[in-house]
Amino acid sequence: MVLEPIERTTILKGGDETMGDSIFKKIKKFFTLEDFEAEADVEEDETIEEFQDFQPRMRKKSNLISLPSAKQQDIIIMEPLDLNEAQEVIDNLKCNKPIIVNLEKAEATMHQRIVDFIVGATYALEGHVQKVQEKITLFTPSNIQITSSSSKKEQKELQERFFLK
Repeated sequence: MVLEPIERTTILKGGDETMGDSIFKKIKKFFTLEDFEAEADVEEDETIEEFQDFQPRMRKKSNLISLPSAKQQDIIIMEPLDLNEAQEVIDNLKCNKPIIVNLEKAEATMHQRIVDFIVGATYALEGHVQKVQEKITLFTPSNIQITSSSSKKEQKELQERFFLK
């Protein structure tokens, strides 16, 4: 005697699927990820569309430029007595540091030589010179301008007296 499988063909309400087909499809869905993968593909597509809305836009070139912030400048006060010490003044000018030179303690003959030496180097470095008093002078590098509250006529007189001595 041979047993043959019996197929049940019970028709479900509202459909033409049999109960056996329905269970088989549910089991197949459970063990295969077809629907899950299809749903994941749909979600990925939606995600891509969302990110496409946030693509960076090309910015227009602005007319503004950023300036470097001003760092603290120190003014060095030196009292050179000979040309070797005057060399230190020039080394500081090369490093873009403003210097006040006080020559009150220097000998009269050395005073003029020191002034000439430092003024020549300041000119070569395109720096600026401003006489403050008879034996006190301000030397600044090219990146620092000297402004004075005295009139231009007074400044010119000081420069003539200073440079023509």
